[in-house]
Amino acid sequence: MRKLIAIIAVVLTFSGVSFAQEAEVQTENSQAAPIEKKSKEKKDKKWNHYVGIQANLLLKQIISLDNTAEVNNPYLLKYSAINTVKNFAINASFGYEYSDNGDKDGFKSSLSDLSVKAGFGFVKKLGEKFILGYGMDEVFRSQNIKTINVVVFNDIFGSGYDSTITTTNSTELGFGGGLSASLAFNLSKNILIGTEASYYFIYSTTKLNVDSKRYDFDGFNPVVLTTTTLNEKTKGGALSLTLPVAIYLILRF
Repeated sequence: MRKLIAIIAVVLTFSGVSFAQEAEVQTENSQAAPIEKKSKEKKDKKWNHYVGIQANLLLKQIISLDNTAEVNNPYLLKYSAINTVKNFAINASFGYEYSDNGDKDGFKSSLSDLSVKAGFGFVKKLGEKFILGYGMDEVFRSQNIKTINVVVFNDIFGSGYDSTITTTNSTELGFGGGLSASLAFNLSKNILIGTEASYYFIYSTTKLNVDSKRYDFDGFNPVVLTTTTLNEKTKGGALSLTLPVAIYLILRF
């Protein structure tokens, strides 16, 4: 009887140990499953997104460079979506400049300049740090410049009796496209610094309107003496080369 009780105790002891080991293994597997799933999802990520901002002015302030090359790249923001499987890229860039100035002598000027481009291409890794991109883009540009110039002729008493107001309005619309290339360097996992170059053919239409009016002040109301109006419209195309002098600070998502 004592032998039977001893045998049953040994069996129960080994059964408890086995059950505890099995439960521990299941717990470890359940904890490792989310990590493995997360790693697999990260590995299967098919698109990387890049957002860049032109940083030449910022770097000039930090490094204090005075004799830097003029930046002729109008695109201040850029975006790229790159397929990690086929290394295919979708690119877009945007730039806008606006200014409104005037002085006490009656001169006013305003500028509105919009530049947009979109295209596709491919990327290739050069080692562990560099990424080379190349492709084609379509380009659109819209520019408007308006100036108002007032010239006043005073008499001996300092009061205006004769004046000329000239208003000039120039608008330009451009369409085109061509080849582009970029080069980026990985500073860290999600931060890059890069530059780009392009060679586009731009077909543009320019309209120029000049309106000049001469006024005479008779003491009560201004009287229009002469009016001169000029309207011109020109069309043409030109090749535009953008050198890789613009520096972009790029974030990867």
